[in-house]
Amino acid sequence: MPSAPRENNRASSNEQAQDKKKTRSRTDSGERLKEADRPTIKAVGNHWEVHPYRGSCKPPTVMGALVREMYPDFVETENGKRPVRSWEDYKRTSTHNVLDDRGVISEFWWRFKCLPEDRADAEETLEQNFKTRVSNMLSEEKQAATKKLYASGKVPPEEVDAHDNLWPTKEALISVKPKDFTTAEGWRLLCEHWSSEAFRKMSLRGKNNRQANGDELTTGVDPGLTGAWLHTHELRPGNNDGLMCSQSASEKWVTIGFFLS
Repeated sequence: MPSAPRENNRASSNEQAQDKKKTRSRTDSGERLKEADRPTIKAVGNHWEVHPYRGSCKPPTVMGALVREMYPDFVETENGKRPVRSWEDYKRTSTHNVLDDRGVISEFWWRFKCLPEDRADAEETLEQNFKTRVSNMLSEEKQAATKKLYASGKVPPEEVDAHDNLWPTKEALISVKPKDFTTAEGWRLLCEHWSSEAFRKMSLRGKNNRQANGDELTTGVDPGLTGAWLHTHELRPGNNDGLMCSQSASEKWVTIGFFLS
């Protein structure tokens, strides 16, 4: 029947098109900017006000890109090389005689500026933010590698742990190294770490905790109904943090017995 192959081909093309849409290109850190062109930032808690606001130049986005682009590959220890696993590890490695954490922060300030009186708070907030960014970046790299191994229903070589959990082998993870991230040695060390018994136990604990707290917000703390309502009705972009998304939402918040400070 001649129509069947055409239908299959069409379905295959549609699936490929959908997969292509789902693929998100990585955001890079952008070019260094002249001082006059750099947005001015101010730390507000663990967040940032940006003036003028630019959707393509957000401090968290730039931080995430920088820790990936400037990933130090490995740390030298008494027991040999191990992968860089945290922001603290960036403080233990150097490139061209410059500590890698200082290099990352220096590149950040080529893209933003702040008033002298705000600099100390900004530096403190940067330290806290970078700790999270490194952890998130490595988690995203592992997720991307695993997703690639199991794409389109494929099953890579797997191994079973003592509790009958299936994991992709270290060699399978190594085989899907990203072209634009770390060296072959750095990636191998990461894959060995991800394949260790200690990491797998930690990964399972994290997964179980997320499943157990699936109805809570990303803070890990149950905010209750009022907190959840407020969370979904606040403006987030730019320097509008804490403002309600509309006058109507503000009025409803007041009518149910709560007052905005």
